[in-house]
Amino acid sequence: KEPEKITYVIANCAECEPYLTSDYRRMIEEPHKLINGLKVMLQLFPNAKGVLAIEDNKRDCIELFRKLTKEEPSISVASLRTKYPQGSERHLIYAVTGRAINSTMLPADAGCIVDNVDTIVAVNQAVREGKPLMQRIVTVTGESRQPVIVRDAASLTSAFSSHEEGTIVLANDITIDGDLTITDLRSFDLYGHSLTVNGRLTISSEEEGEYDFGGDAPDGDGIGEGRISAGSVSVDVPNADIDWYGGLSVASLGSFVIEDSGKLVFGGTFAYSDGSASAAPGIVMYGGDLVLSSASDNIAYAVTVPVGADNVRVENGMSAEGAAVYVQTAASVRLAGRVNVAVDDGSTDVTLDAEENADITLADGIAASITGRASSVIIGQGAAVSGDVEAAGSVENNGIVYGDISAGTVSGKGTYSVRD
Repeated sequence: KEPEKITYVIANCAECEPYLTSDYRRMIEEPHKLINGLKVMLQLFPNAKGVLAIEDNKRDCIELFRKLTKEEPSISVASLRTKYPQGSERHLIYAVTGRAINSTMLPADAGCIVDNVDTIVAVNQAVREGKPLMQRIVTVTGESRQPVIVRDAASLTSAFSSHEEGTIVLANDITIDGDLTITDLRSFDLYGHSLTVNGRLTISSEEEGEYDFGGDAPDGDGIGEGRISAGSVSVDVPNADIDWYGGLSVASLGSFVIEDSGKLVFGGTFAYSDGSASAAPGIVMYGGDLVLSSASDNIAYAVTVPVGADNVRVENGMSAEGAAVYVQTAASVRLAGRVNVAVDDGSTDVTLDAEENADITLADGIAASITGRASSVIIGQGAAVSGDVEAAGSVENNGIVYGDISAGTVSGKGTYSVRD
């Protein structure tokens, strides 16, 4: 009510409790946010000076803030003796100003305002950036793989080449002007933010292991979907298993290429920056194992298997009836789940190998054979099989089968012969 009577605004940087280091990390990593927040608060109190009160066991913080505030006449740094409970209001006010207050008084009764580091940083964020307080830094003890928090393009590229363990976590939206090549595999969490690569994103490594990329799975407890946007994406990880969730935008159809993968589970939403979002999200596969696992009810993925592809496996891991996977292939492919297939014109040696419980529809083109233990196989009117068709369950043939059909039941109006 009487701001002119306030003569000190004290930033409580003591953090005197043993083992707590969240304020310390904030001061080291984001010192300008603390200083700018203190400047905002000082504008409310015309006669006040700002004091950064730091215990003397944080010499690096003291030196850093003295350097950063040497041209700030209204802000000073107070080095305090390291002791508990130095961070309590009464002890802190006495250590900084020599003024004593009792349990019936407020800091303002002694002409002081005391706020902690996070509060002052939140003031800066609210006033200067227009953002509410939505995050808090905490200290975690015990054995763990420490996450690497990245806030800009330089720290992101450095983290991906550091050969350290621990998940890389985005703290801001980040844009990289040019290509980004990842050869040191790490789990990577967008944490609701966006990564924009104004070029080609290449993920290429011979490393083994399991990695999460993009964010949480649909049944996870993450804070929301982030998005990766790139001109094109190339993945070549023959020995690694990657779970990729979150959004992905590429320039155009055919710009997401899988050269090889131990196993890539892709469950993200998909879009094209050239405006062709109405087309089914397209992935080009030259090799590896792809599982499509979106939680969306109506999403459709299109997978292209070109000439020269080898050891390709495509699985529809989605349970929703409206979720579809379309495979356009010029090479043999192994299939799992519910998959619609079209064989390229002119391709003469394409075998569709169906896993147990697969539901395969050959909608167009000529396959050399359909093998395996599919629950059901449907051969469309515009499709044909030059060799045999095998299934553990049913085969509905509405096209042409030049070889034999071996199945639990056979139906349809097409042409075929039945093996005993």
